[in-house]
Amino acid sequence: MRIFWATAVAVVAGVVGGWATRGHETVATRLPAAKTQGLEALGGADDLATDDAGDYHVSAGADTVYADNPPTSGPQYDQWAPWRAFEQAVPRGVWVHNLAHGGVVLMYRPDARPEVLAALRQVYGALPVDPRCGHAWAVLTPDPELDLEWAAVAWGHVLAAHDVDADAVTRFTSAHRGEHAARCAEGEWGR
Repeated sequence: MRIFWATAVAVVAGVVGGWATRGHETVATRLPAAKTQGLEALGGADDLATDDAGDYHVSAGADTVYADNPPTSGPQYDQWAPWRAFEQAVPRGVWVHNLAHGGVVLMYRPDARPEVLAALRQVYGALPVDPRCGHAWAVLTPDPELDLEWAAVAWGHVLAAHDVDADAVTRFTSAHRGEHAARCAEGEWGR
C-alpha cells in the first residue's frame, strides 16, 4: 500500500510540476538549442507550430495565463481589435481574439531595436489585402510581455527570428490568415 501511495504522489507531483513549469516556457526555449542558436546567428525565420490551448472567452480584464510566449491560442476577451497598427499595446486577451477570428498579429517589444520596429511597420504596411476581407487581416502592436524582440503569430503558429524577414512575414501571413475561423469583421475594442 505504501508503494501505491508513493507512486501516486510521485505521479501527481510530476504532472503538477510539469504543468506549473509549462507556463514559463517560451517558444525559444522549446526549440532545440542548436536551432535557437541558428536563429540568432543567421537571423532566419522559422514558422513553428504550437499546441492548441483552446478557444474560449473570459471577462474583459480577467487575468489570462498562456502556455507559450507569445500565445497563439487560449483565453480571449469578448472584443477583438480593429485590423490596424497600434502605437499602444493591445491587451493579449484582445489580440488573441483576433487570432481566433483567423487574423495574424505582428508584435514587438517596446525596447526593440529601431531597425526592427521600422522593418515591422514597413512589412505591415505592405501586407497584401486579403480578398475575403478587403484588408490585410492583421494587427501590429507593441507587447511588453514578449520574450522575443518581435514575432508574428497566427492561431497555432508563431514566426520567430532575430531579424525581420519581409518575405517570410508576408508568406506566414498569407499562409495562416483565415485558417482558424474566417471572420474578418472589424473589431470594436478601443473605439
